[in-house]
Amino acid sequence: MQGPIAFLLLFMATLGFAMPGTALAFSGGISGYSGNPATNGGATCTLCHSGGIVPSVSLSGPNSVAPGSTHTYTLTISGGQEVAGGLDVSVTGGMLTVSAAGTKLLNNEITHTASKPAANGEVTFSFDWTAPVSGSVTMYAAGNSVDGQSGAQGDNSAATQLSIAVETMGNQPPTADPAGPYSGAVGETITFDGSGSSDADGFIVAYDWDFGDGNSGTGVNPIHAFTMAGNYTVSLTVTDDMGATDTATTSAMINGGVSQPLNTMEKLGKALFFDTNLSTPKGQSCAVCHGPEAGWTGPLSEINAHGAVYEGAKHNRFGNRKPPSSAYATPSPVFHMTSPGEFMGGNFWDGRATGEILGNPAADQAQGPFLNPLEQANPNMQVICQRIKQSRFAEELVGESYAALFAQVFGPGSFDCRPRNLQATYDYVGLAIAAYEGSSEVNAYSAKFDAWQAGMVELTEQEMMGWQLFNGKALCSVCHLTTPGPNGEPPLFTDFRYHNLGVPKNPENPFYTQHKKFNPDGENWIDPGLAGFLETRPEYQEFAEQNYGKHRTPTLRNADLRPDETFVKAFMHNGVFKSLEEVVAFYNSRDTGMWPPPEVDQNLSPLLGDLGLSAQEQAALVAFMKTLNDGFMSE
Repeated sequence: MQGPIAFLLLFMATLGFAMPGTALAFSGGISGYSGNPATNGGATCTLCHSGGIVPSVSLSGPNSVAPGSTHTYTLTISGGQEVAGGLDVSVTGGMLTVSAAGTKLLNNEITHTASKPAANGEVTFSFDWTAPVSGSVTMYAAGNSVDGQSGAQGDNSAATQLSIAVETMGNQPPTADPAGPYSGAVGETITFDGSGSSDADGFIVAYDWDFGDGNSGTGVNPIHAFTMAGNYTVSLTVTDDMGATDTATTSAMINGGVSQPLNTMEKLGKALFFDTNLSTPKGQSCAVCHGPEAGWTGPLSEINAHGAVYEGAKHNRFGNRKPPSSAYATPSPVFHMTSPGEFMGGNFWDGRATGEILGNPAADQAQGPFLNPLEQANPNMQVICQRIKQSRFAEELVGESYAALFAQVFGPGSFDCRPRNLQATYDYVGLAIAAYEGSSEVNAYSAKFDAWQAGMVELTEQEMMGWQLFNGKALCSVCHLTTPGPNGEPPLFTDFRYHNLGVPKNPENPFYTQHKKFNPDGENWIDPGLAGFLETRPEYQEFAEQNYGKHRTPTLRNADLRPDETFVKAFMHNGVFKSLEEVVAFYNSRDTGMWPPPEVDQNLSPLLGDLGLSAQEQAALVAFMKTLNDGFMSE
């Protein structure tokens, strides 16, 4: 019996657990126990980890792939002991490779370097797999959930598998990549870049560009100058050697005035904002929810037309509110109480990005989605830091590496993923993104309203009527201020304060169907607004009830900015309204019995509800608000 006992002791120690009476050790993982019938008769981690609550183990990633292609897969361990976990993954074909910290390759299998602590009740491991040239492949995975105690008696494990078809097709179409987004000023030459386009089984023979202003170009790096300000949709069509094509679009924001080039800190922030490598799994950047083509808010018409809440990096995970605009957000002051129970400043709809630590609510806000399990879903700051370290996106976008940009902005050695400097590095990330969000590329102040204020153009009769109503009978300017911003900026059309407008629930909000871990109330969930944040702060808890249902006043700049007239935008914190016309109608008649009941019927703002506006006056208000879209084109 000496041999089997020695093997069992070695197996348990390798998985990271000591025998009773010994110190807890988190050692490297072990191979051969993924459930693959070809190794150890299909044994899994349950050989030792079988005494506690059985966890749920799942694999996520594509199940139909092209020959030779590489994809990221994620193993998620939830439930069970929820303290830490480990894994063993094997495949019947293709090649596994390490893509994230915490894993290693052992005997052609993926296992952990050390048991990984749970975050939000689950442990996730990501890794890459490259497909073979043909056939079907099975990915076997076993995961254990441990209680952190000596020995394996209180732990348990489970196994799963994923069948992957390697599709053998004829000629694969190329992939167009127009890069961007681009920005500049009228008359300024812009160099476009299609070098990121690719063809997996051949080569590209033609690059055809449509600049969105009636002009076109060819080649990998065409040069073009726009003659009018605007937000243009630029498309690139590539053709491969077999005649297959692919088209992709990007945007070009052209200002009417002199373009201010981004400084180094803003360049760093721009790269971080648009980098899709910084989520778990990869694929979600800030711009996925804050697209410049839609006024720096939700860029997908089909989502805006319904629930208006965007899916996170992990499949079928959704937050609870519509993405606010990331433009004109940086002037918001640090969250504070102006009088008992009255609050101002901060970012997010509920003010929880206070700016108290970094001095800028936009910087606090920029840090939030990276660690939110319903958004970019990174388990901790270390994972984010490592993803930035491994990414080459900054070099592709602005021509310099992340390390070089951090060194120029924050000093040599400022990009440091070691634990003692990790928080400082993460703070730099937030500050850099906020710097980009405060740049002239994002806050252009190039609307028709700005041109009118500068004496360059005249408003139409209808627009002028709307302006007068905005400041008078309609009471809009009480909350959407038309005076200069807190730092002397042109009007920002917000008071940075919190109000309950009596908005109805959006029945299509996908948050209602989220797992009870994220939404224990299900369809009965009520958005508490500011009160939900105040309840987390002991010094403000007594004011929570009087702020129940209140949300921060958004800027009206770019409220109707969209790629084309057919594009649907969503309005209010839950996206329940789908046009400015609908919003104005609600303000005018909330209290007349024409609308569904408010989601929260207490603390209602008395400034709206029965304004007595005519149809002509409502149309005039909408016409004026459309003058607040950046990219004005004079006619």
